[in-house]
Amino acid sequence: MKNIFNTVIFALFLIVFSSCEGINSDKRQSFIGQVKESYESSCLVEVTDPQTSHLQIEDQVVVTTSFEGCPQYAIGDCIEVEFDGKVAESYPMAIHNVFSVSIKGIAHPTTNLEFWIAENVDNVDWSKYQKKYGMMGGQEYYGTGYVPTLDEYGQQVDPEYCVIYTVTSYPDYADKTQHITDIYITDPQIEFYGITLNSSFEEFERLAQIQGFSRGDSNEYFITMEKGKYSISKTRKDIRIRVEVENKTGMIF
Repeated sequence: MKNIFNTVIFALFLIVFSSCEGINSDKRQSFIGQVKESYESSCLVEVTDPQTSHLQIEDQVVVTTSFEGCPQYAIGDCIEVEFDGKVAESYPMAIHNVFSVSIKGIAHPTTNLEFWIAENVDNVDWSKYQKKYGMMGGQEYYGTGYVPTLDEYGQQVDPEYCVIYTVTSYPDYADKTQHITDIYITDPQIEFYGITLNSSFEEFERLAQIQGFSRGDSNEYFITMEKGKYSISKTRKDIRIRVEVENKTGMIF
């Protein structure tokens, strides 16, 4: 009877120990996912790319983000998480030992823009769009409905109100995939994150902060909000949304 009791206790110990440790690995692992919920010191992430982890696509896991150097993020952002390989098998699953979190893509807003920053456009038929000439290292296109005029020298003149999309290789200039890496806006009807060209600098800053952006270079004439490699700049005449493109090979345009 004593042996049976000891066996049961040992089995219960293994179950408890297993549930506490969860998925275990001695190697650093990483995955990419979308932030679904944000808490005081963590966030709920839905896996979109398991990368080197044992997680599966659509798994939901709570990720600790209270460590020093963790970037600001917002619901809808795409983040890459590097951790110690241990996943607690709670509900939802949880990762406590996180080495780094990096912003891979900012939340796609409700917007009347045709494309969003860092969006892949490999399959877009750009023959339907008016090309803006003169750029080296990429291509620029006017949004639908915006048509430039020509001056006396045959040079394009932007319409008073327009949107111009810049298409380059991304995330590095040496890559083949094409993405939107700059959006230039002078049309006051364009809206994203609740921001328009008519927004005051104060309102612009407040709305950008809700999305996890922090104030960068600014003065009385312009204001820049930054999050990782993404930035949004506003003057009284235009708004520019950018994502930084790497240039590891030192390409010169």
